This record gives sequence, C-alpha cells and structure tokens, in this order.
Amino acid sequence: MGAAALPLMIMGSVGSAAMSIKAGKEQQKGLEEQATMIEKYGLEDVTNLQDYGAAQLDYLQDQADFKKGHQLKVADLYDRKTKLFEAGIKRDIRDEKKAAGDRSRMRHKTILDTLGTHAAVRSAQNIQAYEGHALNMQKADYTEFLRDEIIDRGDTAERVVDLKYFGGEQAKMMRAQTSLLREYAGTEYESAIDARALTSSALDMQVSSMQNATSLEAAGMRASGRYARQQGMAGAFGSLLNLGTNLYTG
Repeated sequence: MGAAALPLMIMGSVGSAAMSIKAGKEQQKGLEEQATMIEKYGLEDVTNLQDYGAAQLDYLQDQADFKKGHQLKVADLYDRKTKLFEAGIKRDIRDEKKAAGDRSRMRHKTILDTLGTHAAVRSAQNIQAYEGHALNMQKADYTEFLRDEIIDRGDTAERVVDLKYFGGEQAKMMRAQTSLLREYAGTEYESAIDARALTSSALDMQVSSMQNATSLEAAGMRASGRYARQQGMAGAFGSLLNLGTNLYTG
C-alpha cells in the first residue's frame, strides 16, 4: 500500500465508523421520540376512555336511581288509592246503614199514621177498636209493617256484608299489587347496580389492556432504538477492525 493512500484509508474508515455510530444514535433518537408519542397519545386515549367510562357509570347510576324513585312513587300512589278505596267502602257502609235507618223511621211513621187514621175512623163511627173487621185491619197493617222491616233489615245486612267482603278482598289485591311493585323496584335496582358494576369492571379491563398495549409498543420502539444504536456501534467496530486488518496485512 502506498504511503499516500494510507491517510485516506484511515480517514475513510474512521469517517465510516463515525457515520455508523451517528446513524445508530439518530435512529435510536427517532424511535425514542416515537415511543414518547405513543405513550402521550396512549395516555390521552386512556384518559378519554376513563372520562367516558365515568360518565357512563354516572348515567347508569342516575338511571337506576330515577327508575327506582319513579316506581316507588307509583307504589305510593297505589297505596294512597287503596286507602281512599277503603275509606270509600266505609263511607258506603255508613250510607247504607243510614239509608236503612231512614227507611225504618219512615215505615214507623207510616204505620203510626195508618193506625191513628184507623182509630179516628172507628171513633167517628163508634166502632170498638179491638174487635171484628177493625182488629183484622190493624193486624194486617202491622204484619205488613213487620214484614217490610224484616226484609229491609235482611237486605241491608246482606249489602253491608257484601261491601265488607268484596271491598276487603279488592283492598287486599290492591295492597298485594303495591307490595309487588315495591319488590320489583328493589329487584330491578339491584340488577341495575350489578350491571353497572359489570360495566365498571369491563371498563377497568379495557383501560388496563390499553395501558399494557401502549407500554409494550413504546418498549418495543425503545428496544428497536437500542438495537439500532448497537448496530451502529457494531458497524463502526467493523470498519475500524477492517482498517486494522488492512494495516496489518498491508
């Protein structure tokens, strides 16, 4: 090898080594920047998912609370309706008894007026009050009075019993319906809360998965950067090794 070519060869080998090292560093720097961007945007995605998840969980909670509150209000209205119904039954029973009392008093007044009229007629005609046809007429009128009184009392008692029984059974059904509505409200609320918990767990898993994926991708970029730098160092070492070999053999 000529003496003039030696410096050029050394400069070329050293320059090649330097360029190889620089290229490795630049490539590592670029990959490091990419890893940083991946982490940045990955964090933004995770934050957005967490914000969305929190809003969704709040919505599910508000929806569950609203439904339960609405159903309990409906149950309260049913309860008030039942109480009004029972009060109406009691009022109908009072009205039925009062009407029966009014009819009885009217019958008593009528029979007294009838008997009084018979007595006045007999007195005017000088007829004995408790004998013959006059006595039969009094008995017939009083018998009819007693029959009407007994029948009306029986009918009134039957209507009162019907009101108490059927009204009571209707009230029981209404209370059972209210109880079922309250139970359903509680059961549906528990189901909604369980569904919310499952949604929360799914969101947590999704966030964790995104964080792991971001970390792995960024770590892969950094590993590639380190490998690129190592390759640059290896290239530089190879250039210098080749220079040494040429100098030794030349």
